[in-house]
Amino acid sequence: MPEALDSINLGFLSDSERELVLDVLRRDEELRLVEEQRVRKLKTELQEVKRKGAKLGSGNYSEYSCGRCQEPLSRLTVFSNQCKMCNHYVCRSCQTF
Repeated sequence: MPEALDSINLGFLSDSERELVLDVLRRDEELRLVEEQRVRKLKTELQEVKRKGAKLGSGNYSEYSCGRCQEPLSRLTVFSNQCKMCNHYVCRSCQTF
């Protein structure tokens, strides 16, 4: 339970009301932790893309490599997964909708 909860005065509430408020605060804390983990994972994925070096619009790159992760693409992938924003081809793991 967060330290800020100790400073909240719930003495004016009945026991059942106090438990309801505490349950809501516990769930909120759990959701915050899940969200922090999700954001941390997204940051890690972004750093990985930056580390691998996503293609730049002006660069000369192989048409047969993913525009985000630089992994080689199969010839079937090249014709099916083109980014509508940058026109580079992307692999299935980098593809978003």
